[in-house]
Amino acid sequence: MITFEEIKKTFIYDPETGNFFWRIKPSKRFPAGMKAGSLVDGYIRISHKGKTYGAHRLAWLYMHGEHPEHQIDHINCNPSDNRIENLRKATQLENAQNRRYPQKNNSHGTLGITFDPIKNLWRARVTVNGKRKYIGKYKLKEDAYNAYVEAKRSFHTFNTL
Repeated sequence: MITFEEIKKTFIYDPETGNFFWRIKPSKRFPAGMKAGSLVDGYIRISHKGKTYGAHRLAWLYMHGEHPEHQIDHINCNPSDNRIENLRKATQLENAQNRRYPQKNNSHGTLGITFDPIKNLWRARVTVNGKRKYIGKYKLKEDAYNAYVEAKRSFHTFNTL
């Protein structure tokens, strides 16, 4: 695992843009001063000495001098935005509460609601401290989603919806 001293010696980090640059010439292909990292599944990944790191975790190490114990959350939900002001330490639960987009297997494309085909209604619910809380049933998908967002805002002071 890369150390604080090694990251300072190897990279230049711009906290206002979130970009890393090679302080040293890492290989014949890359000159010193070149932007480091590549975009993989929305995240900037940086390889160094055979190990790949998330740029958000390296930014935290660079600015705070320690590896984060848990996860690093992108406040604006953009995983390629590694400005230090956009990063915060988070547990897995806190990070999941900040989700703004549904998972890829979500059939209707909306967070916090499901469709009840028997009653022909939309159900809204929110998860709080690992437990689902029922909000209500609604005829319109938009009404269910609005109820979910309102409940999420009231229960999760951590999120930025």
